[in-house]
Amino acid sequence: MSTARTPLSIFLFGATGFIGGELLISLSQEFPDFPITALVRNAKEREAALKTLHPNITAVEGALASDEIIQAESAKADIVINVASSDHLPSVESTIKGLKKRAQANPARAPIYIHTSGMGITSDNSRGELVAPETMHKDINFKLSDVHAVTHALSDEAVVAAGTDKDVPIRTMIVFPAWVYGVGGGVQKITLPVRLYIDFAKTVGQAGTYGLGKNAITEIHVKDVASAIIVMLKAALEGKADEGADGFYFASYPRMVNMQNINTTIGDTLHAKGVIPKGGCAPLPDTVADSLGPLGWSMFGSSTWGRGYRLAKFGWDPVHTKAISVLESLPAEVAAALEAIDAVKPPDYSQSTM
Repeated sequence: MSTARTPLSIFLFGATGFIGGELLISLSQEFPDFPITALVRNAKEREAALKTLHPNITAVEGALASDEIIQAESAKADIVINVASSDHLPSVESTIKGLKKRAQANPARAPIYIHTSGMGITSDNSRGELVAPETMHKDINFKLSDVHAVTHALSDEAVVAAGTDKDVPIRTMIVFPAWVYGVGGGVQKITLPVRLYIDFAKTVGQAGTYGLGKNAITEIHVKDVASAIIVMLKAALEGKADEGADGFYFASYPRMVNMQNINTTIGDTLHAKGVIPKGGCAPLPDTVADSLGPLGWSMFGSSTWGRGYRLAKFGWDPVHTKAISVLESLPAEVAAALEAIDAVKPPDYSQSTM
């Protein structure tokens, strides 16, 4: 239940997304009295579905590019949680502008900002090969300057800059999930990477990897990502959280899987269901692999090298990840994605939520 005596307002990005749905369920259990305002496209149509996850939620019409709306809602919120796109810098900047207004209006209580990034921050751009890491990054004593200019970095840097501004204080924390998997309980049931890989397989006729797919990643169940954010929020409300320059939380389990095994499982499942003519996987043609530009190779062709310790310090235990691996979960994920075939390829990936 709530660790705060007075209900605090939350402004949420990504409520209709994969992580956002599970987070809403967790917030309804842990903080049912905290009113939530969610930034949602087609808000009137989607609010009823969101209320089944958290009754105390109001959807406001807007997208990540809605600068004025984001500033206004952030300026009214005690807490902002972003589980939408990790790389949409303009929306992060709009959020920070709004939170600065909030902090200036109420200097005695700095607002809380929890931003979702990803373990892609530790990616090595190995282009489908398995290359021994130069560094195994740890979230304790981690600095953004420790990593190269990779995916997520610009947004993360903006968040940390806001969290270390002593003149207008904002209490910032960043969670870095690994490959997020499982069948979610929200509006979007399946993670975006699996939906993209299904789309690629249907285009090519076989599941495929970026390069040889020897690159390896760590994994985390979507329910454990939600519980990680709850642990961070509780720690912040209790005045115990590591924030600002120390506010890095790797939500990652030290079990690695390579992309060849992931796509072989996807391919075999799609083939068994008659969706594609051939099981297994093979390297994707360049025309497909390059369709997402450098971001695609960063997301799907790199290994990630990091270990998280900070969340455990606050009592986090990834029980769902321990119970089922990503390879064990994938057949159910593919089946759920096929049931919602219209969601396989979002019209605008830049606005998609993980």
